[in-house]
Amino acid sequence: MANVLVSKLFLRQCRREKTIIFRQKSILFQAFLFFLMFVAFFPLTLPFDLKILQLICPGVVWLALSLAIFLAAERFYQTDIQCAYLEQWLVQKIPLIHYVLSKWLVHGLVNLAGILLCVPLIALFYQLNTYQMLALVFSMICGLPGLLAMCGLVSAFGAYGPNRSLLMLLILFPLMIPILMLGSFCLSTALQGLAFSPYIALLAAMSLLMVFILSFASAAILKICLENA
Repeated sequence: MANVLVSKLFLRQCRREKTIIFRQKSILFQAFLFFLMFVAFFPLTLPFDLKILQLICPGVVWLALSLAIFLAAERFYQTDIQCAYLEQWLVQKIPLIHYVLSKWLVHGLVNLAGILLCVPLIALFYQLNTYQMLALVFSMICGLPGLLAMCGLVSAFGAYGPNRSLLMLLILFPLMIPILMLGSFCLSTALQGLAFSPYIALLAAMSLLMVFILSFASAAILKICLENA
């Protein structure tokens, strides 16, 4: 019975998050626009050289992706804090892990859908073929949950303090490096015409591990902040 109630609560929270996201379209548009401008800047400003463009493509795309996700996730919990929604979860003694996971799931799907729409443009800018586009798509699908989890943790640290999110991003950024490296290696391998599936498997495993660990960490941080507020 308890599992059924938790499932209903999780689904209801997912629907609520979807409604909030589509009411705050400007935040999503800012992240997508930033991502698109970042990846388009180099091919539009550098002299056309296919070797150079494909050499810098993996690093540029993954750095742009990490920064765009942070922009979208910077104010993850602000709306719920301002309307005292999170306090209701504590009063009802509902584990905040369900709240955190539902928020990450909905935001992850929406951000992923928007970013994947940019893949054809990236392929045009950097002259990627179908095989290389597939490597980029699969690496984004497998790597985005880990990046989102890290940005969610950063947002939890900065939820109750102004300008703390950027500081925590600088402190925790080294934890993102493994995902950025694996994502870049995946695309670099595809650009060389080699199999990229081993990097995809490692990327997916690391993302799942980060989501599992950091969801509990984010829930604990939010709970501590709420109790001490």
